[in-house]
Amino acid sequence: MSVQLEAIVLKSFDYKDHHKIVKMISPSHGLISVLMPYANKKKSRYRTLAEPLTCVTIQVKVPTEQSGLYYLMHGDMTDAFYEVKCEVEKVMMFYEMAEVTIRADIEKYHLPFVYRTLKSVLEIAASDEIKFRWGVVIFKAKMLSAMGILPAVDGCVSCGKTTKIVTASVNEGGLICEACYAGSGIWMASELIPLWRACFKLPVDRLLTLDLAISELETLENWVLAYYESYSNIKFAKRLKI
Repeated sequence: MSVQLEAIVLKSFDYKDHHKIVKMISPSHGLISVLMPYANKKKSRYRTLAEPLTCVTIQVKVPTEQSGLYYLMHGDMTDAFYEVKCEVEKVMMFYEMAEVTIRADIEKYHLPFVYRTLKSVLEIAASDEIKFRWGVVIFKAKMLSAMGILPAVDGCVSCGKTTKIVTASVNEGGLICEACYAGSGIWMASELIPLWRACFKLPVDRLLTLDLAISELETLENWVLAYYESYSNIKFAKRLKI
């Protein structure tokens, strides 16, 4: 039995001398591993299909229970995302999103949403570095919900009050009101709380239309990074500045 599907390549691994096993995410089949025969040979027509950060349409054999691997029969590249691939910093940001997608404990029924969010960030934000950085923050924030570790965003995590919110605390796991704040966790200025909350509440496309100051973006980046380090098993490598 074979199926045709769309997917984004997240990672690839050499298999034996000439083949590759490619980790992908598909809106219809979720996270899959595809055996691409001879994709490791220089003149292989499948070589480009195995490159991470590539959107493909492929025809594959459905795996048996023993192997768990899909088998590539035919495929075409639909988007190479060259705007991202041409800059090391952007490639590293993609790998952060890929790492979340692969390693996070995301329920199966959330995976179509993960795919759509990842593709939206790549398509809309790829040509602008600040927008792309913002898109990566949005992606990571959205994945917290899919992973089941969403911070408290509607009221104080301690008492539940929705008034006099003073910060979003990493240590406490969400919003903290004036009465409950004990001076711990990462401080976030109260004027940034609506933007912080929007990361979890608003659709991706709408969020990507917002213009952020670099200081606002860096604050949100640092908060999300610290939250992942505290509540997930995912650690991100330090980005290279070139």
